[in-house]
Amino acid sequence: MGLARIVLYLVFAVVAFVVLSAVVSAVFTALAIIWAIATAVATLALLGAAGYGVYKLYTLLSGSSSPPASSPSPTSTFGSDREAADIEPESRVDRIKREYADGKISEREMERMLEREIDSRETDSIDRELQRDRL
Repeated sequence: MGLARIVLYLVFAVVAFVVLSAVVSAVFTALAIIWAIATAVATLALLGAAGYGVYKLYTLLSGSSSPPASSPSPTSTFGSDREAADIEPESRVDRIKREYADGKISEREMERMLEREIDSRETDSIDRELQRDRL
């Protein structure tokens, strides 16, 4: 009976070792996958930062450091932008009215141009509100 008990304990020990080995292997595999994802993200972030640095260096050295006209400058005063935008559409409306009064455009053309101007002014005010919310 002593030999049978030893063999039984030996079988239990081998099974326990196999199960423990499988669990440890699964845990380390999961950690390796997490580590691979983390290093990939860090590498992409580093490459992005390096690319942005090269872009900024290029714009600095090429002399075109001013932002494009379509994007607002973050250093510009928002109030002066609003005043310029408010003055400009009014002068366009006045110009359209003057062209109609001078007979350069027909009434239908004047209405179409005024509608376009009003629509663009509404879009500009919406864009200003969205920009104000972002700041």
